[in-house]
Amino acid sequence: MRFDRMIARPVLVLAAIAAMLVLASFGHVWLALCGACYAMLLALIAADRRKIARLARQNEKLAQSVNLLELSERLAGVGRWRYDARNGRHHWSPDMCAILGLEAIARPKADFVAKIMGDGLDALSTTFARHQCDEEPFLVEFEIARPDGDYRLLRARARNQFDDSGAVAQVLMAVRDVTEDYEQARRLKDEQQRALESAKRAEQLANTDPLTGLSNRRFAMSQIDRSIVVARQQDSDLSLIVFDLDHFKQINDTYGHVAGDAVLVRVAKLARLLFPETDVVARFGGEEFVCMLTGADATVAQEFAERLRWSIESGSATDGVPGCTASIGHATLGQGESSLMLFARADAALYEAKEAGRNQVRMARDNPSDTNVDGAALSPRSATGL
Repeated sequence: MRFDRMIARPVLVLAAIAAMLVLASFGHVWLALCGACYAMLLALIAADRRKIARLARQNEKLAQSVNLLELSERLAGVGRWRYDARNGRHHWSPDMCAILGLEAIARPKADFVAKIMGDGLDALSTTFARHQCDEEPFLVEFEIARPDGDYRLLRARARNQFDDSGAVAQVLMAVRDVTEDYEQARRLKDEQQRALESAKRAEQLANTDPLTGLSNRRFAMSQIDRSIVVARQQDSDLSLIVFDLDHFKQINDTYGHVAGDAVLVRVAKLARLLFPETDVVARFGGEEFVCMLTGADATVAQEFAERLRWSIESGSATDGVPGCTASIGHATLGQGESSLMLFARADAALYEAKEAGRNQVRMARDNPSDTNVDGAALSPRSATGL
């Protein structure tokens, strides 16, 4: 008999002892023993009632805690998933079953779990094996197939519980359905990609001549400015070729502007094919074009210009429209020369080619006599054009 039970009701115990002594003094030993036993029985019953009441209160608090936990899970959209590594069984909370699209199944059978999870079961097992020694929580992500055929992506925060031998006894997981989050992130990424592509197209349109697809004047001059800076840093050459189609107005007047546009497109293709992809080929307006050659001195520029002149003369004809010729001028970057100064010298050489009879190439003079405020020669045409 436990001592705490004997003293559970001190008053009754003392009363029992007193009664036993009184009865014993009168010679009623058996009655005294029976009375003492009855008193102690009453004390034990009272102690058990208090324990029952205490257990009832504890059960009530536990039920409240469980209800609060389930409510928190429901509000947070989280389900509890417990995997028992000792027998391979899975245990799902009611909210976990709701995430899976199922009625409440506390302990689903292995074949049912395999059917629901499909390939996701392999992913789950692989992740468990990879983290079997981890004492800190780890993330798990896998797919499941609901009974209605809807595939869902689940993400869980898992933690191992180890037995006395150090082996994983069970894995506890708090699981969320992140399918909508994933879809929203994918849509956002797609929207960002479309926005980037739209911005790229807008930039390309802003930098491109709409008829020929070549760079326009604004973009070409900015590229030439940057290339000049690089050429000076690397102490390398840079040349500019400017060409203009001869008697182009007669083509428009004779064959129409549609035919004239076709000639411009054809010439643009010929020029673009001739020059390196990294170099600038641009339409500056009308029938005037500019080509930049990086790393090219005057000799190389002369060779490219002659090849360009011959290519246009022999290959610019289009359906029903005869070909044309081009007058070409070129200049090589000088000491302290800006892009506008370089362009002005090449343009002046182009004007000299036209004055000499067209369909010719002219190299710019190194020491032009007529200079603008920047020190660059201006031809009569470029003096008004710039």
